[in-house]
Amino acid sequence: MLSASNNFNRMAAFSYPEENGAMPPRTNNGITYATQSKRSHEDRKSVVSDQPLIYEDETGPGAVMAYLNELRKQYQFADVHLSIENHIVPAHRAVLACSSPYLYDYYKALGESHSVPLKHLLENISPSAVELLVNFAYTGRLEVPYCQVATVYQAARQWQMVRVKNACARHLVQQLSTKNCLELRSFASEEEDVEFLSIVDDFLKKNIDSVALTNEFQELPRLQIEVVATKFVSKMSDRQLFETALDWIRRTIKCGKQLEDLQQEPQTLLLSENNTLKDVEEFGEIEPDLIKNYKLDAKRCPLISPAKVTNGVSNGDGPNSSNNRNGGNNNNNPNGPARRLVLSPEDLTKARSRIEKWKIVASTEMGANRYIAITILGGSLFVIMLYEKPSSPKVSSPTPKRSFSIESEGIHPSLATLEQPRCAVGVAKLDGKLVAAGGFNRDECHQSVEMYDPHTNTMDKIAPMQTQRARFEFGVIGRKLYAAGGSDGHMDLRTCEVYDPETDEWSWVADMPQERPNSGAAVLDGRLYVVGGSSGNVGLRSCDVYHPDTNVWISISKMNQRRAQVGVCSLNGKIFAVGGSSNWNCHNSVEVYDPKSNTWGLTTPLSTSRRGAAVCTYNGKIFALGGSDGQSVLNTVECFDPDTAEWTNVASMSEARVNAGATVIDGLLYAVGGFNGKHFLGTLECYNPAGNQWHTVAMHMMRERNQDSPTFTPRSLTLSIEEEEAEESKEGAVMSEGATSQ
Repeated sequence: MLSASNNFNRMAAFSYPEENGAMPPRTNNGITYATQSKRSHEDRKSVVSDQPLIYEDETGPGAVMAYLNELRKQYQFADVHLSIENHIVPAHRAVLACSSPYLYDYYKALGESHSVPLKHLLENISPSAVELLVNFAYTGRLEVPYCQVATVYQAARQWQMVRVKNACARHLVQQLSTKNCLELRSFASEEEDVEFLSIVDDFLKKNIDSVALTNEFQELPRLQIEVVATKFVSKMSDRQLFETALDWIRRTIKCGKQLEDLQQEPQTLLLSENNTLKDVEEFGEIEPDLIKNYKLDAKRCPLISPAKVTNGVSNGDGPNSSNNRNGGNNNNNPNGPARRLVLSPEDLTKARSRIEKWKIVASTEMGANRYIAITILGGSLFVIMLYEKPSSPKVSSPTPKRSFSIESEGIHPSLATLEQPRCAVGVAKLDGKLVAAGGFNRDECHQSVEMYDPHTNTMDKIAPMQTQRARFEFGVIGRKLYAAGGSDGHMDLRTCEVYDPETDEWSWVADMPQERPNSGAAVLDGRLYVVGGSSGNVGLRSCDVYHPDTNVWISISKMNQRRAQVGVCSLNGKIFAVGGSSNWNCHNSVEVYDPKSNTWGLTTPLSTSRRGAAVCTYNGKIFALGGSDGQSVLNTVECFDPDTAEWTNVASMSEARVNAGATVIDGLLYAVGGFNGKHFLGTLECYNPAGNQWHTVAMHMMRERNQDSPTFTPRSLTLSIEEEEAEESKEGAVMSEGATSQ
């Protein structure tokens, strides 16, 4: 390798041809530039220009950094030696400081009062990762074997090299598979990378059936729960049942038990009529028949009095219960008062605020009345196996098999959820799928966009919007999706962008005439109508229409009332503005815009004042979902029939929601996200007009498992008696085999 002095001398010896007269004079615009020897001083004065010389060497910075990298490898001019275990990595502090905010602060704090080279001792970091990061600081190129990506991620995180850390995370995510997802989840949890965790959790939710077949899943610590269900309990999804199991585990651990103790043997719990799982000792009284049929430990089970047998299993909160609220003792209970294992609302809030301590990651049904879930218990990955405890067989007059109340809905998967809970989310139907974009929660406004496919019950990401948006609305025109106005969390927006599904890209279109958050929007005759909105706490009356063919916004007549958080839809060639507020005063009034006359008029008001209601057209009627009446968040739903010009109440949603989104796909009305007054929501639920019911499960889907590619496909919900008996026989064999292996 040439030394620095040799390289400099070689450059100095090089001469330009013009200086030796080897090239003819050059001309430019009729002016001849001759060499200095052929011009007099006066001539030169007449042609000398005051224009500066501008010359750029695009290879210069790269060449300098490459040369510096070679110098540091030769320990030349290296003023810091990074010492890791028995390895030394030479470098230049200035280069490292420019690449790592952490090292910049470290070296700046040291100042110049130290010997050169500085010996920098590093701990809890991989030597190979340090060498790779230092080389990246000089070359801008990172090439890491997959086996080292995690260690480079950790080193980049420690040195606050955010782009490198994110590049490592993206690569790990791209390599996600059913075999490594559990390991990567543990890694992301240790690194406290919330975004990484959410991506892995989303993968687990979609692939839980395949993950459950891997050796990695089988090696996880597990806890078995036998459930004694009664006919008095209401329907629950498998997810809800696991949530109740999680509450019981958390309560039990809080009262002094260890997770290791709960793993020793199956835990037998009773599902009470208020959908709570309890240990037999937590019940004040239990039916004698229940103890006999399910072979419960009679010594631990206080018997129910004959007068209360007809009421089913007691929930332990009655006036004579040993669990009574005054803490009194029940003399009929030989075991004394039952343990009080109830968390206060404050305790529950604190427990749920500790991220990754207690959580259901993914759950699925593995057979008739058998469920599994990947969970976080006390901060560690666990598997919970949950199944109905079999009752004793009867020789004569066999009765139908008692089953979980969740069986009728448990065969259906829960509806997919948004990656993160949020409200004020934009929702629309595009190509038969549900698109949910933007929105906000306590942390930030989002620009991510997700697409829900009802046929596979999966939620996938598409290209994010070009800016963060919340409190905005969507409109679909000609297979393109338009997002206008809203807020980015810092300022109100007037920008508008459009999504093209062919290219999976967003692009800008013309800005609106004014900033307009909290507006409503609807599409009519190929145009996007944006109605109302807010300026501060004051609602707006103004309305604008976007013409995509000319890329122009045009203002139309103002509404009669100011309306922020207004619900807007189109029906029968007109635009409806439903509810809303001004100065936080909620409206129940409804206005109708006729584009032919460019006028707004009033129609039948809502029965309840609503702001932030999700409004859409469904089966030739208008539905207003949830919202707030100014006092509380609503779960009620109203329906407007244009033939009778009346609003009527239909079934209420399972969850109160304000600032949710709504759209209709395949004959089902979906409500998405929102805020319930305490928590931001990431859940979906759908309304089926046939039964006037809301569901949180995919009622039209039933699981068909395939070890290679689990999918969701429609299937008849009715089995013949022979099929039921065959499945029960098979299930019994599987459970026996599982008990033996344990």
